[in-house]
Amino acid sequence: MGILKKRFIRLYPLLFYTTIVFLLYMIVLIIFRSDYYNNTDFITILYYKAIDTLLFLNSTPIFSNTYLGLNEPSWSISSEMISYLLFGAISLFFIGKEKNITLILIIIGSALFVIWKKEFFFGGDFGFIRGFISFNCGYFIWYFSKLNFKVNNLFEYLIPILLIIIFYNLNRYSNNNGYLFALVTIPLFYSFSIFILLKTNGFISKFLDSKPILFLGKISYSIYLNHMIILILVPNSLFSLLQIPKNVFNEIIVLIITVVFILFYSKFTYLIIETKGGKFLKKILLKYK
Repeated sequence: MGILKKRFIRLYPLLFYTTIVFLLYMIVLIIFRSDYYNNTDFITILYYKAIDTLLFLNSTPIFSNTYLGLNEPSWSISSEMISYLLFGAISLFFIGKEKNITLILIIIGSALFVIWKKEFFFGGDFGFIRGFISFNCGYFIWYFSKLNFKVNNLFEYLIPILLIIIFYNLNRYSNNNGYLFALVTIPLFYSFSIFILLKTNGFISKFLDSKPILFLGKISYSIYLNHMIILILVPNSLFSLLQIPKNVFNEIIVLIITVVFILFYSKFTYLIIETKGGKFLKKILLKYK
């Protein structure tokens, strides 16, 4: 329970903040856009989206009309919390080989469910099922990483090569068969990549351990939950309000401005919302002085 509290403290301040920011943005749309104004169905759905997100339920079909909730990327935070709960429950009742077998069965069962649904990239309806696959794969990567051996550094170069192959095939097989390719390759690719990086010390490992990349990793949660609202507001403001003409050059410049804004804004939310909000919750939930 203590670990679950710590994860809640780590995740919830920013989740709450970004949900409220998105809610305020949608309220502004209701006020200033006639197609939203007096639309009671939209207002009701907006209410359910906010509740769905704040209760970590937006990767489930419980509120079926909200889809991904408010701030769509937050569906994966819901999936993460549900995975923590399931993993914690399994850890209480199973140990050793029984635990590992149970987790393998969950991975297989989740994969079969995805195949039956013919969709890997769902998030807001049964996204927590998709989360089970990756979460439990992560557990086995940790489990096997404890084995005392090293891998040749050349294996690191397989990571970008495989990533390019995956992107190519996802684009090529974007039809109904694409889900099976995604199901097989994406969790396995990330599991393989993390395992290789844990067992090597080559150029890619050292690059990922550099200060700029570590900084991005530190604020990555803020980047993840902030990027959607910034991608909506900044380009729209520059192109619509300032009437900047749309061409390739201007779009590249706007993209660079947007990315820079995301980074600076995410550093702010990391320091103010994540760090200070986490300290506030620690005093309440963990009774830290």
